[in-house]
Amino acid sequence: MPNAESRHIDSRTFRGEGYGARVAEYLNHGSEGGRQRIISLLLQLLELAQHGRTIPAPLESAGKELAAYLQRAAVINRQLARYKTSPMLWARKDRSLPIPFLKLEHMPSSKRKADFLECLAACDLIQLAGMNLLRSLTQCEGKHSDHRTWFFARFAHQRFCSDACRIRYNASSPEAKRYRAEKAREYYVFNKRQLQRKRKKP
Repeated sequence: MPNAESRHIDSRTFRGEGYGARVAEYLNHGSEGGRQRIISLLLQLLELAQHGRTIPAPLESAGKELAAYLQRAAVINRQLARYKTSPMLWARKDRSLPIPFLKLEHMPSSKRKADFLECLAACDLIQLAGMNLLRSLTQCEGKHSDHRTWFFARFAHQRFCSDACRIRYNASSPEAKRYRAEKAREYYVFNKRQLQRKRKKP
């Protein structure tokens, strides 16, 4: 699978952001069926991680909890079996080297674009699961044209996919509307008083 992390040389790039950005891109623009399968996989991986936290230690005493956990993992593995990858050599540029170097990566085996992109999203999702970053994939709370946009949140408190989206949302929120209405009333009262003072002057 291609290492998206190696493509990001910006020091401000966060851990897992390369994988997360690609999964979010697929969830926003991939085929309808593929998107539903990747969302289902995401939710099942989140449930598996949550279930794993409840397993008591040591594992010898876990019993039913461990069996249920492994059963959930087996269901996910059956779904992952649809995604086939093959090892491939890729030429990669490195600024420190005068010529490209070859790197071995696992890539989707399918030549069909829709299957290729879905497989890539599934592989990136597994990478995020291994980094414990699945919860960083979230949906923007702002209003978008057709559906809520997916994005990779760099911080746990991040609710919007961009600053512009956050500003638009805040400007249209009930609190912002109340604030503008109050300011408009204050401005009206102020202008009215100013006009009355002018009329009183001889």
